[in-house]
Amino acid sequence: MKDNPSIGKFLDSLAGVFALIVAVIGLNVIVFLVAYNNWLSGAFILIGLIVLNGLIIVAPAKIVPGFIPGGALKTCALSLGSFWAAILFLELVFPWVTPKDYAQIMDLRNRFLLSPEIDWRGTGFISKRESVNMAPDGHIDSKKRASVSWHVPGHVYVYEGFEPNLGKTYQNLVLWNSMGYFDKDYSLTKSEKTHRIVVIGDSYVESVQVPLNRTFHKILEQTLNEREFRGASESVEVIALGSSGAGQRQNFRTLSEQASLFSPDIVVMTLCSNDFCDDDPALKRELDLIAGVISPITRNLIAHGYFALAFAVRRIEDIGRRRVFVSPELLQWTKNPPSRISDAFQNTLNSIRTSKEYCENRGITFLLVYLGSEIEIKYATDPVHTIEGLRSMGPGYVELEWDFENPLSILKSFCKSNGIILLSLRDALADAQKRSGLLVFGDHYSMFGHQVVSGCLDCAIEILVGGKSADRMQDIEKLCKKSFTYSR
Repeated sequence: MKDNPSIGKFLDSLAGVFALIVAVIGLNVIVFLVAYNNWLSGAFILIGLIVLNGLIIVAPAKIVPGFIPGGALKTCALSLGSFWAAILFLELVFPWVTPKDYAQIMDLRNRFLLSPEIDWRGTGFISKRESVNMAPDGHIDSKKRASVSWHVPGHVYVYEGFEPNLGKTYQNLVLWNSMGYFDKDYSLTKSEKTHRIVVIGDSYVESVQVPLNRTFHKILEQTLNEREFRGASESVEVIALGSSGAGQRQNFRTLSEQASLFSPDIVVMTLCSNDFCDDDPALKRELDLIAGVISPITRNLIAHGYFALAFAVRRIEDIGRRRVFVSPELLQWTKNPPSRISDAFQNTLNSIRTSKEYCENRGITFLLVYLGSEIEIKYATDPVHTIEGLRSMGPGYVELEWDFENPLSILKSFCKSNGIILLSLRDALADAQKRSGLLVFGDHYSMFGHQVVSGCLDCAIEILVGGKSADRMQDIEKLCKKSFTYSR
């Protein structure tokens, strides 16, 4: 370049233009992210960015540093301003050009993000047509509206569901406690006469589908306190730390970072059938795609009013969904499941062992509870039609050989080898459904399902505090299944 000054000058100019483009794009991205993360309106953000780039275009030449090529600066700003204007235009015409697609996105917005006006009446469970099983679990300010926030302390979430055994749709009002969980608030300081049980898990522990006093952990707490338990003067607190989508890795973090603050005597760690998918990012993406779960990016775009962009993201997700031929969760119940399923399942079991060792080192009794799944209950009550239903789900399911005992057998063997006390609810749930004629699953557990679970846990806790040896605890499932009585 020393021998040819013109080439050196050209390269310096090229480097300057490149640095300029990076700087202007970076400025636009920073402004967008700051506004986006502060929940400003989507249209407002776009208009602001268009104005920002417009100001750069019309900026007087004398205020632009001499080393910055003015033409390149204005061209870059014009390109970015046009880009933001194009997105704004697409958002404005989207409802008119593709009204059906717009209606789908608005339906998602209405179901998951809007805050409907609700007659609170101080209750936690309101039928859309009539009051059903009112649950005055705690006072909810009648002036407070439902929040779009999820797990935000002090905010309210409205779950819309269907109770299969009542044949009623309803709205369940969920008030998040000071830690962001669906439960009462408990003091971190434990009195000497209090026996504490902490239940950790995913959406089955979260239990937003039912009123708080109908969740299995609150029924268990009430039952244990209504009779003499480890001495008449001792009270029992059952604290629920449930969060949707949590696998065993997240459960361990909850155990070590939050549950331990309550000084628990017993930790009930729940295991859901999809935990191994939640623990594996690749399987989690497949599971969410095939289930049609709204991704965080889609949810945020809708919340900001970017409906056209949300529609585009959903279409891209649909392409990925068509590439997933079989649900990774269902593959665990096949003979000789793929290695990626077996490896992920083993990693989840290892996380459970880590949680058990954490409790053991601190003198905390550890109980692992397998929650069962709806497909297992269907198979237990009607195996022929369940298999037919699975094979009708698509070409990927036709040739699969099913083995609904395999994962639970692996789990039981693992727990026995590692000294982990296991309570499987699968057979108890299936038996209760057969004998009662009531469904234990609706969307997650039905209210009857919560009854069954609380009854089994009541039995297990009694055995645990009775000082039974680890060997005798191997029969806990059989003992608790026999002890549970149900009522219509």
